[in-house]
Amino acid sequence: MSINLFIIIIEVLIFAILTFFKFNKIITLNNLFNLVWTSSLILNIVYSYYGDILKISNKVINMVIVVIFFFNITYLLLSNKHKYKVINIDSFIINYNLVKWFFFISLILYLPNLIDSFSILISSGFSFAAIRSNYLSVMGAGRGVYVYITQIIPNGICNTIMLISSFDLARKNYSNLKYSIILMLVNILCFGGRGILLNFIIYYIISLFLFKSKNQKININKKIAYPLTLIIIVMTFSRGTGDLGFFGMLSKYFYQQFSFFELIIENPSIFDINNKIYYGYITLGFVFAPIALILSIFKSNIQLPSVLIDIHSQIFYNIGTGSTVHLINNNTTSLYTYIMDFGINFYFIGSIILAILIIYIEKKKTISNKNIFFYNMLYVYMIRVVLYTPLHYNLNSISTSLTMICLYFITRKVRVTIY
Repeated sequence: MSINLFIIIIEVLIFAILTFFKFNKIITLNNLFNLVWTSSLILNIVYSYYGDILKISNKVINMVIVVIFFFNITYLLLSNKHKYKVINIDSFIINYNLVKWFFFISLILYLPNLIDSFSILISSGFSFAAIRSNYLSVMGAGRGVYVYITQIIPNGICNTIMLISSFDLARKNYSNLKYSIILMLVNILCFGGRGILLNFIIYYIISLFLFKSKNQKININKKIAYPLTLIIIVMTFSRGTGDLGFFGMLSKYFYQQFSFFELIIENPSIFDINNKIYYGYITLGFVFAPIALILSIFKSNIQLPSVLIDIHSQIFYNIGTGSTVHLINNNTTSLYTYIMDFGINFYFIGSIILAILIIYIEKKKTISNKNIFFYNMLYVYMIRVVLYTPLHYNLNSISTSLTMICLYFITRKVRVTIY
């Protein structure tokens, strides 16, 4: 195993050198991809020896090496040389009236869950663990239409508003921040999740880097970042850390996923591997999900791309090897999606597709036309997707489709008035 780790470290260093020669910079999206995959893999390997969870085989490490290789080769060969280009931010079109419309629509759709959550909070002594448990039970109860209307659709809208707010916040414009704050708090109360706060912080930091002038310093607004981080920590303790402790919980969410993936490839029948190949249906789920959703109304056997993953991964599995039970779900890495789409021998095609999508958006975001702001915000979203690829694949859900659709309309001059 030490030889495989040595290979992956050498691989990442070689691509960092090649990247510097081509772009004359180190902070690039492919290097970010390499960093999150390699660091989380190494942390997972170390934790597996001290935390009594499944050890990671050479097969898994080799798959990570292959994914990194094909992502980088595609990115380096097809992307243009990055040059600093001043973007006229004042030319960006933001339909703030439509932002308000979307805000109220999302709020109304969240309302049934919010009412349920208040009663659960009161009866449970304000336990977010109870809210989360209720949310998971609803997800597993087969109430598909209810979940789409009251969670997935408003989540997509909320994500769009957060993207717009992160851009405004980076420009020190606070007038529309209230919409994101309200929707994030409502989302937390409805589902007990913390990820939405982390996503907003990530969007904000990315926007600070992308939309600064050439010589401008990066100054994070501590009045925003610190309270959100504190809420994440408080919620973590409110939901309980069990026998893992706080840092054990961090490991569960950020670097135990490869042990979970080890369990997946050791049990192909349980996780529906090799039974059927979907040829990109899941990897390009954001394209197919809206179509599949409409068709599923007429044909019950049509499954959405995300469902093909969630039907197995949302169940909690024990990856512990000692006396302590280590339950995990959801964080399957993107490798699971790629295998489902292209099989165990051609899974790397998924990383090639991801690289091509990013390259396309990178090129479009610098072209001065009416779509420039749409592609810049889409690029912010895609960077967040890259950060999460070692954990799970974010582009297969109808929520992502809705985020892109809402973002498209918000960056257009559509005449909508709300008072």
